[in-house]
Amino acid sequence: FHVTMTAGDDPIDFVNLSVRISADGGPSYSCVEQGTGWGDESCVYSVDNSHGEINTAWELAETITVMENGDNICSGGCEIDLTLIDMEYGTTLNSYYFCCHLWV
Repeated sequence: FHVTMTAGDDPIDFVNLSVRISADGGPSYSCVEQGTGWGDESCVYSVDNSHGEINTAWELAETITVMENGDNICSGGCEIDLTLIDMEYGTTLNSYYFCCHLWV
């Protein structure tokens, strides 16, 4: 699924972004930026770099794509709980800042 930042004044550095998901009240999985982990993560997210530049921070109107990475977290028709944390400040970002769209 895709998550777009829809409000907020300050970008969030990707090194400070914690992304966690769970499906249907099941276990919570930490997601890492695609290509930065060990390769055995259950969940990854990719950064929209359609402008041809390397993104180091998540800014207003930018989208990340969260996806399974080998594990079957959701086989279809699941309710996904998404938690986004700015680790620099230890704050959980709420849905006021993000709009989530599930694309299959």
